[in-house]
Amino acid sequence: MGFTHYISMVFMKKLSKLLRFWILAILIQLPLFATDEILIEVESFTNHGGWLVDQEFIEIMGSPYLIAHGLGKPVQDAITTANFPNIGTYRLWVRTKNWTYPETNAAGPFKVSINDADLPLTFGATGEDWFWQDGGLIQITNQIVQLKLRDRYGFDARCDALFFTADTNFVPPNADPEMAAWRRQVLGTPDVPTIQEHYDFVVVGGGLAGCAASIAAAKQGLRVVFIQDRPWLGGNASRDIRVHTMGASRHPIV
Repeated sequence: MGFTHYISMVFMKKLSKLLRFWILAILIQLPLFATDEILIEVESFTNHGGWLVDQEFIEIMGSPYLIAHGLGKPVQDAITTANFPNIGTYRLWVRTKNWTYPETNAAGPFKVSINDADLPLTFGATGEDWFWQDGGLIQITNQIVQLKLRDRYGFDARCDALFFTADTNFVPPNADPEMAAWRRQVLGTPDVPTIQEHYDFVVVGGGLAGCAASIAAAKQGLRVVFIQDRPWLGGNASRDIRVHTMGASRHPIV
């Protein structure tokens, strides 16, 4: 082996080590260059105020949402605190729906408040279906921020999620399965939920049959999980539908 060839081999080994060092350094620094973002599922607000969690359409929506059912009187604000990764400029996206489309006067508008300052835009007054409404650029000056949903009319304003991103050109996906996968990625949740508990008997649906089956199974000493997608039990006989269990007059239910 000639001297020149030996020097070349030594140089290449040193260069290889140097390249590995720089690649490792870059990988370690990658999180510093990741886009700052925060996704807030509004049903996770610490205080729902007068807003209600509606989970009836979770198989369509992919998520529960908050609804301001005030029967014509604005409900109390939903409030939470968000911890932003960094201060700076973020674009806000609000997933909402104008449920009275195509009527020109929306019945369910609401405001988003940041540290008690309402944003200039009104949400829930445009669009014909669920979508991400652009809330514009927001300047975050403190990492700890108070957020509020402020109902205006009390006529069923709807809000699904708030998404803040430092990538001002990014538009979140609005249809499943892409949106569901994106939500899990941002929130850091697994694709398949982990099993936390074990039960002997599972009842899905809180109608009269589900209620009776759950009680009967529990009386037999079984460990029962009872899953319901509405705030009240009873199915058609519940307080939100209010059909008598003996059937309506002239239209008996068998």
